[in-house]
Amino acid sequence: MGIALFGAVISAAITASVMRFLQPAGMPTLTFPYIVTTWLFMLSSYRFEAFKLTDELMPQNVSHWS
Repeated sequence: MGIALFGAVISAAITASVMRFLQPAGMPTLTFPYIVTTWLFMLSSYRFEAFKLTDELMPQNVSHWS
């Protein structure tokens, strides 16, 4: 649960900064900050020592899904 809470905090910070950046242009933020946060956490999950990805969770191993 700690990683999800940390991700939520990071996502909120990215959302606030993107909203501030796009406000002068009048553009909506939409889901861009959440997508960026998800990408960052998925890419960094390979380096986390506390969180190990099993074969079922590896994106490259989809043979067991059929």
